[in-house]
Amino acid sequence: MAIKHRQNKHQQQRIIIFVGSLVKYDKQALETIGKKLKKNSVALDIIDFGGEDDEKPEKLEALLAVVNANDSSHIVHAPSSANALSNVLIRDPEFQHMASCLQASTLPRILGLI
Repeated sequence: MAIKHRQNKHQQQRIIIFVGSLVKYDKQALETIGKKLKKNSVALDIIDFGGEDDEKPEKLEALLAVVNANDSSHIVHAPSSANALSNVLIRDPEFQHMASCLQASTLPRILGLI
């Protein structure tokens, strides 16, 4: 709903998801979602943190591979041992690229700094 009613319709549609727990859907279901996002030209940025699950990175990478068009979507894996998610994100080059796509006023709210 928010993507449809955004103020600036000339900007690319983008969804940022924070995945901090187990992914209950299988790889095929995530790939189906990715195909729908790609069909509608929606970029997807995934921030994976917490939750020890061996299958989670593989599932998220599969989702990203399907939705990614022209390198517009990105993924950041933050280790569960990291003491602050914001510190990991600020140092990550993929997140630097994600952050450059956002307005400067939006980034502090995403990181919880406001």
